[in-house]
Amino acid sequence: MKVAVTGATGFLGAAICHALVAAGHEVVAIVRGTSDRWRLDGLDVTYRIGDVTVPTTLPDALAGCDWLVHAAGRLGEFGISEEAYTRLHVEGTRNVLEAARGLSRVLVVSSPGVLGSGEIRGESAEYAPTNRYERSKAAAEKVSLTYPNAIIVRPEFVYGEGDLHVLGLFNAVKSGRIFLIDGGRSTCHPTHIADAVRGMLLALEKGKTGEIYHITGQEPVPMRQFLRDIAAVLDVPEPTVSLPRFVMQPAAKLLEIVGEKTGITPPLTTSAVDFFSTSYRFSSEKAQRELGYTPQVDLRQGLRRTAAWYRAHGYLGAQATWARAINELYPLALAEGEGVGTAYEYFVKRRALQKFLIHKQPQSMLIAGLPQVYGHSSDFLLLAQELGATLTVVDERAEKLEATKVLLAQLQADGRLVGLPVTFKQVDWREPLPFAEGEFDLVVSSEVIQRMDAPERELFAQEVQRVGRHFAIFCPNQDNASHVGRSGLNGLTLAALRGHFPQSEMSGLIDMPPFPPGIALSEEQRESAESGMIQQIGMWGLQQYSRFEALLPTNVRAQYAHIVYVFR
Repeated sequence: MKVAVTGATGFLGAAICHALVAAGHEVVAIVRGTSDRWRLDGLDVTYRIGDVTVPTTLPDALAGCDWLVHAAGRLGEFGISEEAYTRLHVEGTRNVLEAARGLSRVLVVSSPGVLGSGEIRGESAEYAPTNRYERSKAAAEKVSLTYPNAIIVRPEFVYGEGDLHVLGLFNAVKSGRIFLIDGGRSTCHPTHIADAVRGMLLALEKGKTGEIYHITGQEPVPMRQFLRDIAAVLDVPEPTVSLPRFVMQPAAKLLEIVGEKTGITPPLTTSAVDFFSTSYRFSSEKAQRELGYTPQVDLRQGLRRTAAWYRAHGYLGAQATWARAINELYPLALAEGEGVGTAYEYFVKRRALQKFLIHKQPQSMLIAGLPQVYGHSSDFLLLAQELGATLTVVDERAEKLEATKVLLAQLQADGRLVGLPVTFKQVDWREPLPFAEGEFDLVVSSEVIQRMDAPERELFAQEVQRVGRHFAIFCPNQDNASHVGRSGLNGLTLAALRGHFPQSEMSGLIDMPPFPPGIALSEEQRESAESGMIQQIGMWGLQQYSRFEALLPTNVRAQYAHIVYVFR
């Protein structure tokens, strides 16, 4: 069969694509133009551009297909509005099913969470969603059941190789930054990706249209056991500290209120408290009886396989590598003739990138322009080495490129950057970049776009989005007139920067302490600064300050932030 898959680049969608190809089906992966396709690398699929929220893109994407797996969606996350979930899950599902009226079978991927929590529940239980995500999925199911070719499948709490949603939980257990709630007595029902995909393909091939099927792991387990088993496969102590739900739920709500006002994801959310303190148990008896589904991967085996994949891809502990302390970045700033202020800038930029990069695997990077005044983007040079990526550096100024080459040679001689392949190229910002579409996994740029005139900015933004699958653009904040004036830089407001990059998925402000710009250090001063006690104390203080400034109201940060950024 020729099978189309929406959400083909996601964790579930990509795993379904691999299984379909292995089963001998012809697969059409429906992707957005900006989708990262790393999970499908090397797989024999046909790519077609389509967006479930844009109905006009779907008929051509589905043309000639026999079956469809509708796996496009977004898991529950802080900060996503009810309207956004409705647009993607409810309206998106309606758009897909309308376009797929001529197909004989459409598998709609949902979630047992639409039934809420409590005792073991089968498919016929009443809807009882408890949050925005679950409400949107329940509404999407009701839409799906009005179409005669739809089959609904509800895989429960899927984890495994290729998943990045549960990665934070593994890293929290590994670092000891996790606790039980109410003793960890509540239950969860984990399902390994191999079982989930096996069950979903059985539903696609054998399921009855108009029916719903639960796909679950072997059995529900207490949360204490689940976390204990993760600790065991990571060879770290199991969590033992327990806190009461009646304390944690209002604390999480307060943190969410602060997060909504500051634009910062809180360290604890009400949905996380619910996950760790509410029992979820579902029956897959119907799938076993009608489809022949049997879960085969036990929990400890599945967790071992997941941990092995995380280790192989450098994810376990990766956040700590990227989020280096200020004193670890200080030598780079000194090598550039700068000081603590530049090291702090590198630190806060990395912290902003941390959540973004944990979901990416860039193997090729482009530095699109070097800073106007301060430094040579050595923070990006170091990042490329840490990621194991090849690097290309472009700029319009031949002298700046040569100075960066000298700095790179110095850092390599000092042993700070070893084995980093770098290509330098001079460009003209009034011309298209001399690279192919999607040639780079990640394009980074700092202190560049603000120095261009309007036509150059427009072309720069277009070219960055053409040649890069992802981008991270930093720019001086025009709303901070004091900093822009003293530094000799121009700037853009956050709104203006977003306007140039409308496809950005993350954006924000980076505040910095009020260092006078342009402090040059002599060779003797640099040698003493790296080990000086005053500098070390100062950097420790700045690291503590960085936590405080992130809690300031958004309107305050907008006025005093030194940097605005957009990521995709």
